[in-house]
Amino acid sequence: MTIKLLVNAIAGGGKTSLLESMGEDTFVVSRDGKDFGFPLPHMLVTNYVDMTTFIYGNEKEEIEGVVQKLEKYEEKFGKYPTNVVIDSVSQITMDVIDVASQTANVYGSQGAEITKELAIFTKFLHEDLELNGMNVILMNHVTEEKIEGKLTGIYLPFGQGKFLAKGEQVRLAA
Repeated sequence: MTIKLLVNAIAGGGKTSLLESMGEDTFVVSRDGKDFGFPLPHMLVTNYVDMTTFIYGNEKEEIEGVVQKLEKYEEKFGKYPTNVVIDSVSQITMDVIDVASQTANVYGSQGAEITKELAIFTKFLHEDLELNGMNVILMNHVTEEKIEGKLTGIYLPFGQGKFLAKGEQVRLAA
C-alpha cells in the first residue's frame, strides 16, 4: 500500500529540510526555485515548458522529464524509488498559471488549459507513481493570512493568498 503525503509550510519553514534523512530510496523533483542541497537522488527543474514536457520530457528539445529521470534511477539502483517527492506543487501550479496566462483568454480558455495541465499532473501522480508502488510526497507553500496588514496566525493553503493574487493578475491580463 502506498501513501500520499502533503507537507504544507511557509517559505523557509523547513519543508525541504525534512528530506535530508530520507536516503537513496527517495527521488526528489525539485522545482522550488533554488538549488537542491542534499545528497539525495534528484532532478532540478530550472525551466517549465508544459506538463507533458515536465513529466515525459521532449526528445526533440533534449529535455528530460521526470519519467526519464526515474528510469535512470532504476538503472542505477535496480529498482524504482520508494518515495517520490515533488518540491513544490505550489511552484508547479504557478508555472501552469504563468504559461496559460501567456495566451488570450477566449471563452475561458486559460481556465480550461490550467484544468487540463493539472489533470495530467494528477493522473501522473496516481497512475504512474502511486499505482506502481511509489509513495508520493508533495511539498506545498502556504501563506500567513493578513487582515488590514496584520498577521492573523492562520495559514492559507495554496489556492488562496498568493494564488488568489496571481489569479487576479491573470484575469486582469486577459
